[in-house]
Amino acid sequence: MNKLLFTETINALHKQYQTDERFSYHMGEMFPNTDPGTLLPDNHLLINQLISILQQLNGDTKLSPHGVTWIEYFINELNFGKNHVSGCAQINNTPIDISTPESLYDFLLIINTKY
Repeated sequence: MNKLLFTETINALHKQYQTDERFSYHMGEMFPNTDPGTLLPDNHLLINQLISILQQLNGDTKLSPHGVTWIEYFINELNFGKNHVSGCAQINNTPIDISTPESLYDFLLIINTKY
């Protein structure tokens, strides 16, 4: 998978997450006695499959030190890079930036080439 397609796919997933959160928020305003988390659209099957395709096509099939794949870590723990902390990804004790889809792609290339 090339870098542009990878980046566009990650960005599309991010936009879908944001759209789902806005939908849930507005539904919560209409139904105030309901937990907004239960009002999220049920599209996890498609999202999980897209993430799986990204993992397979980019060699991200092994667990990172964080207990999930790097793509899952970037999406769920780093909130698409928004919560990036220096040192969360390392190669030979050298911190590697994975704060953007582009830098995540580059990181995956490096670890799949060296290891």
